[in-house]
Amino acid sequence: MVSIINIFLGLLLKDEIMHIAPVFNDIFFMLTLILLVVSAIFLYFLIIKSCKLKKIKNEIRVIEDKYLEELSLTQYSIDHAADFIFWVNRYGEIIYFNNSVIDRLKYPFENINSLKINDIFQEFKPEKWKELWQRLKDSGSCVFNSIITAQDEMQIPVEIYTNYYIYEGVELSFIFAKDISALKMVEEKLIEEKNKSQKSELLKSAFLANISHEIRTPMTAIIGFSDLLTDPDLTTDQKKEIINQVKTNGEALLGLLDDIIDLSLLETNDLKLNIGQYNLNQILTSIYNFFNEHKKNYSTENVKFRLKIYDKLNSVIILTDAGRFRQIFSSLIKNAFKFTSHGFIEFGYNITQDKGLVFFVRDTGIGIAMNKQKDVFNIFTKLGDNIDKLYQGTGLGLAVTKKIIELIGGSIWFESEPQKGSLFSFSIPVENLNISIENSTIIPKNEKNWDNKKILIVEDLDYNFELIEAALQKTKAKVIRAKDGKEAIEIYRKNESIDVILMDIRMPVMNGYDATREIKKMNCNIPIIAQTAYAFGEEKELCYRAGCDDFISKPIDKKLLLDLIEKHLSY
Repeated sequence: MVSIINIFLGLLLKDEIMHIAPVFNDIFFMLTLILLVVSAIFLYFLIIKSCKLKKIKNEIRVIEDKYLEELSLTQYSIDHAADFIFWVNRYGEIIYFNNSVIDRLKYPFENINSLKINDIFQEFKPEKWKELWQRLKDSGSCVFNSIITAQDEMQIPVEIYTNYYIYEGVELSFIFAKDISALKMVEEKLIEEKNKSQKSELLKSAFLANISHEIRTPMTAIIGFSDLLTDPDLTTDQKKEIINQVKTNGEALLGLLDDIIDLSLLETNDLKLNIGQYNLNQILTSIYNFFNEHKKNYSTENVKFRLKIYDKLNSVIILTDAGRFRQIFSSLIKNAFKFTSHGFIEFGYNITQDKGLVFFVRDTGIGIAMNKQKDVFNIFTKLGDNIDKLYQGTGLGLAVTKKIIELIGGSIWFESEPQKGSLFSFSIPVENLNISIENSTIIPKNEKNWDNKKILIVEDLDYNFELIEAALQKTKAKVIRAKDGKEAIEIYRKNESIDVILMDIRMPVMNGYDATREIKKMNCNIPIIAQTAYAFGEEKELCYRAGCDDFISKPIDKKLLLDLIEKHLSY
């Protein structure tokens, strides 16, 4: 470049300027050098700026990609949310909806665009939409419950969240509807449980008031009639009647206590069954004999009492808990006597194709009012209250009876017509039964005759021994007494011809458990019947574990005691 400039200058200046050419060349060189440095610096900054711009563009591109990814994820989340999401304009027209509206509400895609929000939400009816829109504009948001109507008319309870927005000059409402079906179910269940609890509390309060009356009534009779016995002018018949009243009220009090104990055991699943083999007809006959003898206590002289059994089943043995089996029938028969003043009461069994043996108690009493039939087996329910007559009872009998039958593995049902009577039926498992129906019969009551039998009564309390001795008096059995378990062992060791032992459990010196174990070591076949005032299932279980063959609770039922002894004497 310098050479070209020199040539050009030379042509212009020729000889005149040639003599200053070296100096000018130096200056021009310097200018050129400065120009090159400035250009280099400018180029450097230009490259730096270009790099920065490229970096910024890359960063912007990363941000845009992330934003688009997040926007896409947000859109995906909204579209696939389980809850219902809408965008609606001020006229109630749907301009956006998510997939749940299509999937769960079953609306075709092409139809939704033609719908308004009031077609889907009950709360958004046209007359309310304007009011709601104004509320949204004023407050910015609203929360309330409503019902969504699906395409198939299914109703879905929802909690609605609505918000008001202005987007590019257009007024919009964002509607988020959360399905609260599960919450509603829980809420309804809680309300139901609350109502049940309140009802139960009312029933319990009534029960406590009633139980007080039911305890005081027999106690008043027992105390009152006991005082009358001190009158020296009473005739023999009067004394018998008073004693009968004391006994009847004592049994009523004992039955009440048994119901309360059974209920508590059933409610805690602590009631234990003692399954054994029993002759079906014999156990029913013993129940018949007991009630036939005591039916005068129910003031039902005009009521016929019948037992229906079948001759073909005289030798049939059933596996059951005899005590509970008696209790079921006793509860149903007592109810029948309580509510029957004329006609008949019949109990027994029938043989059916589908259920096999079906046991029943039928009466011609007052029946059960239609409005109470659904509550027959509920705890604390009394079926006989009316303005004409107050029927005694705790309202526990049928509830306990049903629970015991179900514990055995059976079921109970009834038919009843007011003023015409009731029929209670129940079935329990019976194996290997294949017998056709024959004529029914009533087995006559037989007097016990055990004049060649020896019975050892192990009892520490004198009055308990005297009661058992009196119950056995007419049987002509020879009675031997031991006052504790140790004495019982010594007596049996010296007299092994004893046929049956009645073993008290709670005694001084040696209890009945230990005495039973020792006697069974001497003779494992000697029948031992435990007798105790402790009627809980655990007590029975302990007795059987100790070796006892049977169990009877105090106060002792004479009929049941004689039947138990007869059962073991016949083996």
